[in-house]
Amino acid sequence: PAAYLCVADMLYNQRGDVRPIERHYASMKKWIEYIRDRQMKDGLVINDVYGDWCMPPESPEMIHSQDPARVTDGRLVGTSFFYRLLNMMARFAAVAGHEEDIPAYLEQAARVKDAYNRMFLNPETGQYANNTVSAGLLSLVQGLVPDTLKQKVFDELVRRTEVDFDSHVSTGMIGMQFMMRGLSRYGRPDLA
Repeated sequence: PAAYLCVADMLYNQRGDVRPIERHYASMKKWIEYIRDRQMKDGLVINDVYGDWCMPPESPEMIHSQDPARVTDGRLVGTSFFYRLLNMMARFAAVAGHEEDIPAYLEQAARVKDAYNRMFLNPETGQYANNTVSAGLLSLVQGLVPDTLKQKVFDELVRRTEVDFDSHVSTGMIGMQFMMRGLSRYGRPDLA
């Protein structure tokens, strides 16, 4: 469902086209409110049942992984995207002339970030949730990692990729969309 907002954001960022944002702002706002009011508990999006689906399984005979250590918590995936979308909506509010909405989006984003890090982050190890590469990667590229821990989180996801997965992909479809840019942005284009 995030594609609804992400497509408008891409059109705006790549082409300067404000029309999708202006035309759909009211329904985007309504969708954000729906998630906030009906799909969240304690600051987390709780209904993402797919998570980071399609990660490589333990063996080539399998279609889907059966190992819970390879599966990224759907709440982490859904909440990381919701945080990104709240920040996107704050920008959209400015573009569409609804500046009065900006503080509410930013305040909610701050509450979500706090709940997310309380639930998933181990600040001692730089690990998120069960330490899948996707858990660290989504947290980093969606802007949820505290500044003081960014390098530690990045180093851990690189270690997992290089050591535990022999420099092979270990993410599902969701994590993969951020893998190459995330590794490159934080100084490891060679691993990407």
